[in-house]
This record gives sequence, structure tokens and C-alpha cells, in this order.
Amino acid sequence: MPPITRRALLQAGAGLAGAAALAACGGGTGSAKAKPLTNDPTNGLGVFLGTAQALSGVDQRITVGLFEKGQQVTGDRDIRLSFAPNTKDAKFGPPEAAVFHGDGIPTKPYYELVHRFDAPGQWAIKAETGGRVAATLFAVTDPAQSKVPVPGRPMLKVPSPTTADAMGVTPICTRQPSVCPFHQQSLDVALARGKPTAVLFATPALCESRTCGPVLEVLMSTAPSFAGELQIIHVEVWTDLQAQRHVPAFDAYGLDFEPILFLADGKGVVRERLDGPYDTADLRAALNRLVG
Repeated sequence: MPPITRRALLQAGAGLAGAAALAACGGGTGSAKAKPLTNDPTNGLGVFLGTAQALSGVDQRITVGLFEKGQQVTGDRDIRLSFAPNTKDAKFGPPEAAVFHGDGIPTKPYYELVHRFDAPGQWAIKAETGGRVAATLFAVTDPAQSKVPVPGRPMLKVPSPTTADAMGVTPICTRQPSVCPFHQQSLDVALARGKPTAVLFATPALCESRTCGPVLEVLMSTAPSFAGELQIIHVEVWTDLQAQRHVPAFDAYGLDFEPILFLADGKGVVRERLDGPYDTADLRAALNRLVG
């Protein structure tokens, strides 16, 4: 079975299409016949993966959004996540506690933990809270096979649209009501300057997950605390509001999802990635690690 991409999950109802395939993963109880797991955000519990590209063999940040009976799950609830490879006799590993994040991102709160996947392929994630259980499938990628730069690899020194040279991209920033301040220098120029760099690929107006706008706002509100310590660039995804053609830098980075924030050191090497949602606390901690 081919890996499920982030866009495919979104188009299939944010993971609902994979729910029926989870019976083989069982409940880890060793029973003769495991009860099939479901993903039902309307009548029961639904779990949606926020991490756009999970990687194997590394300590991987995993974020999820949860819905219970049509309502978004928020706050410091007891949320347990467990994982299993999507193979015939696989069993879920022990449940791990996930931490709530919603600081500065009230419309896209999420739960987060760090997990290490021992192999690439298709995996299942199971969420448990208040006696309810939900599960969905997602892809885990071998870092060596990723087209998207992973931690330890160099950033790509490609040009990006700026206020001085929009490169035919209009609007240069889809944030409303005004553009963000992170379009003053091109990505290739910034990476040549030898300073820590944060690069956000996001399209606030056209984002399928509706996460791009909130994370851009978090970046804007946090940036003043790091003035002079790092340079920040925002790159839009599409060349115009018709969304027919990608901005060249987006394709150069091998992306098929958004948002993603790359954090690179002064040598232009990726030190960390924040795929999908991040709140003020997550971002501040990551930026402190970058400039520390």
C-alpha cells in the first residue's frame, strides 16, 4: 500500500478514509479478535494528525487535533496516544501522555508528544480520552528518502519573492488585512549572510488545514523578542489566488504540504522543523534552541 500524503489525508476527510483499515492493528491485548477502531469526530472521538511529515529513526514531534461529538477537545485533559505499524499482527505500543498547546493559537490548539518510529511505512495512531478511542493512519518517511530538507541537511539557497522583486507572485503575502513583515529579503540572500534563519512556507488565505494564518500570527508576535538574533522569511505557496501554480521555492523544497517552519543555523543547516501547528510556547522554545 503506498504511503498516504498529507494532502491525500485532507482530501479524504482528514484521515477518516483510513479508519476501516485499522482492525488489524488490534488493541494490543492479544485477544482472539480485536475490535475495529474508528475515527468519528461527530458522534464519538476523532483524531487528526497535525504533523505533516513524520520521520523514522529520530525523536519526532507529533501533534494531533481532537474532536469529541463535534466539539474541539481543548485544555489539560488526559490524552493518551499510542502507535502501531500498519501490518497484520502489529500491536499498539504503550500509551503516551500528550501535552496541550494553545498559547496564541486559539483556533488551532493541539496536543503534542515526542515519539521515535523505528521504521518507515504506514503507521496507525490511536488516541484515548474519557473512555473514548479513535485512530487513523499516516505515513512515516525515511529521512534519507525525504525530498524535504530534514534536520542535519543544508537549506536550499533558492530565491524567494520580496517586496522589491515579487517574481510575479501576487499577492506576495495572503495575510489579511495587511502583509506580514517577512518579505524584505530573498531566501538565498538571507542564507548567505551567516545568521540563524527561520523560514515559514505558509499561505494564510489558501491553506487547506486553516493552520497557516494562525502560525504566521504566532511568528509575528514572537519575532520582536529575537530581533537582531535571527532573520525571518515568509514564503507563500501559490503564485496567485487561483492556486494553479506553486511559488518556485516551494517546489524546490520538495513540499506538498503547508505550513512548515524551517529553523537553520548560521551555516544554513536545518536544525529543527516545525511541521503543522505550533503555539507561542513551542515556537519560543525552538527559537531559543536555535540562537542559544
